[in-house]
Amino acid sequence: LSGSPRAFVKYLYNPDRTPHPEPFIKGVENSFGNPRIRKRFYQKYYQLLMHGQFPHKETKLCLVGPPDSGKTSWFTPFQGIIPARYIAGVMNDGRFSAAMIESNTQIFMMDEWTPDSLSCEDAKRVLQGGMNFVPQKHKNGWRINYNSGFFITTNEYPDFGNQTDCDAIRKRLEVFQTSSLKRRDTSVSGWLRMNCMEVFHYLADYLRDEPIFDAPSHLQPNAVQTGAIYNDFDFNPMSLMYRDEMDRFCLSQPPSAGTNAATNENVDDEDEANNDDNTALVQALDHAIIQADR
Repeated sequence: LSGSPRAFVKYLYNPDRTPHPEPFIKGVENSFGNPRIRKRFYQKYYQLLMHGQFPHKETKLCLVGPPDSGKTSWFTPFQGIIPARYIAGVMNDGRFSAAMIESNTQIFMMDEWTPDSLSCEDAKRVLQGGMNFVPQKHKNGWRINYNSGFFITTNEYPDFGNQTDCDAIRKRLEVFQTSSLKRRDTSVSGWLRMNCMEVFHYLADYLRDEPIFDAPSHLQPNAVQTGAIYNDFDFNPMSLMYRDEMDRFCLSQPPSAGTNAATNENVDDEDEANNDDNTALVQALDHAIIQADR
């Protein structure tokens, strides 16, 4: 991925061979015998590789089930390709802190989610993605645009008491129910980390003809974008707007060609180019204001 520093393990890619990571496949099939549910899980799981590309309010992966179902071990393949400094998690006391999310965070891992570790208000805010205000200890707070994935596990789905809040959080999640494994094998977690590329190669082939995200048609790459979908490494605010949309929604009167808007004097080509750049910026701001008002 562009602008996404990854520490790939050594892996010899062969386009004529699709790997079969049996420990991973067997664990998934144990919980998701229904092929339709299994494919859906694979899709949400594979999304976690898409750092900075999550559409706004894309549902996040949440695994609910007994402690011996293997759900936590399914995170280890990501640890094999993503450096630890780009993985966020809960603090030492088991509580969530927005300060753990930084501009280069690629994935957030929350194991054993409870109402105490991630509160209702925090869950509603961070799970929808997009711009968030992050407090900093002994520093001024700052805003961060987080459009990457969450990997959440819990033995029991949290009950926040208020049904309205529970419904709001549930809409932000894709919940999968896991089942206990017939036999525990402590070596599986290490195997998944060392063979992480086999897992992702298998998933890429399995999902070859499937969309990665569920974004509606107006949020597809060739459509008008109304949200910040780019990560902090390659963000270009002008790329969020399309020229035809800026012209259609423009509120500001651009200066006439070859004329200085303030003095009506003729300007050279270089000044005219600068005016065009300024006009485009004003149009982009106008468009953003209209979208926000909607």
